Amino acid sequence: MEKSENKNQGIPIRRDEDEKPTLNNGIAEVITENPRLVLSGNIASVYNQIKNKIKVLLNSDINEDEVLLIGPTGTAKTLTAYQIAYALNLSRENDEKINNEKKHVPLILAQCNRSEDFYALFGHDLLISSKDESGKNETIFVEGPLVQAVKLANKEGFAILLLDEINALLPANQKLLNPLLDGRDAIAYENRKFKLEKGAKLFVIGTMNNTTDGYYGINPLNDDLKRRFGAKFIFPYPEEDDEINIVKDKTGSKAEELIKRLVQLARHTRGNSKEWEGAPLTTANLIAFIKMYEGNKITLSLLDKKNDANKNQEEDALTVEYAFEVTIANNYYEEGENQSRKKIINEAKRLQII
Repeated sequence: MEKSENKNQGIPIRRDEDEKPTLNNGIAEVITENPRLVLSGNIASVYNQIKNKIKVLLNSDINEDEVLLIGPTGTAKTLTAYQIAYALNLSRENDEKINNEKKHVPLILAQCNRSEDFYALFGHDLLISSKDESGKNETIFVEGPLVQAVKLANKEGFAILLLDEINALLPANQKLLNPLLDGRDAIAYENRKFKLEKGAKLFVIGTMNNTTDGYYGINPLNDDLKRRFGAKFIFPYPEEDDEINIVKDKTGSKAEELIKRLVQLARHTRGNSKEWEGAPLTTANLIAFIKMYEGNKITLSLLDKKNDANKNQEEDALTVEYAFEVTIANNYYEEGENQSRKKIINEAKRLQII
């Protein structure tokens, strides 16, 4: 038995003993650990709408449906897909107790990038040299994430294919996805064909960053591929109060005033100020800052047992400055980003963060 190794947040998908040995390029897993998506504002609305689309798919005669999640980096697009997979798997576990039928909801991750081609997405043959006296070489098929998704949907009855950062694919390679999304419910190459069986359901989630936000390595989505995603959901940055709550929830921090100022700083970088031209700060940046700040506070308190108010205040200021430099200022390290680095530091001083 062969399994795909993955130490992310789920258990690997195991293959049947009688299957021909294969390798795989994608990551297939059952999400068993709660990703802890904070369901508030726009995220909660999109999350519920996607779950409703999946319900419709499960109760229809069609085999495949898809959604496209669009927005700047750090707005929980990928995390939303994982949260949906987790919730669906929990639901299946409850059904299993009633129907005594062990089924999972696998999520297959295809991490798209500019070098991803047909062979990476579909799969390819790999020649394995013999290690025994027979001298016979063996050819095995390395499954790409598209093949994995179809096979696991057939096996489990339902699967999710996550095409993460889909517009990182070069325009020519984006076309490789069309046959799976245009109603044919199949992918084929030479003598290999993989088709969704009757009753099997595949839900495809594509995520993409805005091409207008200055991110590197992304391309416009082909019109033909864009049309195949019937439902498109926009992920804007969270509202101010929602973002404060997200950072608090993800860090457990009680430094509410500091978090409020951080959110104000982030909003300053997101097109609300004509003075800012650098990359915007994301919610993930703010979470990283608070985690480092709180972690350093704990370390200092363990090293210094004395309760000196003045010293503690000085140490807290140093802790904030260090966390800011490492998690925020150092995002602007390229030669052409010196002005952005200076501006973010000056704005942080104005907001009394550092």
